[in-house]
Amino acid sequence: MDGSNFFATQDAHEVACRAHRDARKAIAEYRARDMNELAHKACLVCVFEGGFDDKPRGYLKPIMAMGVALDLARMSTSASS
Repeated sequence: MDGSNFFATQDAHEVACRAHRDARKAIAEYRARDMNELAHKACLVCVFEGGFDDKPRGYLKPIMAMGVALDLARMSTSASS
């Protein structure tokens, strides 16, 4: 395994997974200011959390989708008040 550079590859994979998770978290925590930003955020959910392909994404918690739902709820309650 040392000769095949297995551990370096494994480390690189871990770094990439961490960066992907951090990016999803940052997008989920971003508060959309209008419907245009909310639409863009919803599109990113499809890219990062699946939806258009048949790849299983069961290992991902839908944190970005929850962020979109919360933004939509916040926008609809503030618009009605």
